[in-house]
Amino acid sequence: KLARAMRMNPDLRVHVAYGYFDGATPYYGAEHVFAHLRLPPELYARIEHKYYLAGHMMYVHPESRKAQSQDLIDFVAGGQQ
Repeated sequence: KLARAMRMNPDLRVHVAYGYFDGATPYYGAEHVFAHLRLPPELYARIEHKYYLAGHMMYVHPESRKAQSQDLIDFVAGGQQ
């Protein structure tokens, strides 16, 4: 459904946050799903992947929380251009 939504909405961008030590939703599983969406390259360019040295709740790891906060600020600001 994400692939269809991205095809239908040219303004839709996706931010994906991965925790390297996430045991609930391992980052490599999510990478695999995104790699097999069968999107053209221009749609893949609208998917942003960010990695953090934390687990599932990266916001409880101070370094990752700061990095993710800035990444989200940048992501939102990038959509307003």
